[in-house]
Amino acid sequence: PRTGMPIDRIASASVIHTDGSLADAAATALCIAGPSDWIRIARRMDIKFAMLVDMDGTVYLTPEMNSRIRFEGEPPPKVIVESLSEAGG
Repeated sequence: PRTGMPIDRIASASVIHTDGSLADAAATALCIAGPSDWIRIARRMDIKFAMLVDMDGTVYLTPEMNSRIRFEGEPPPKVIVESLSEAGG
């Protein structure tokens, strides 16, 4: 948003929520936040089910989304599950 250039670090973001508009807005916000800040944004928006995939194929998941995802075929090169609690873990 600061430069007007397209996002180049994120290949995909998925959010599951009962409010479709919130899910769409959250997925956009997570893309902009990128791998270094996506979990903080998910916490602030109270998003429990979120997944981000970067351009290298690394998959970032909340624990809740991790429990719903099953990878088929070739597994991703790296999967990182990040806690929604402030303490992390």
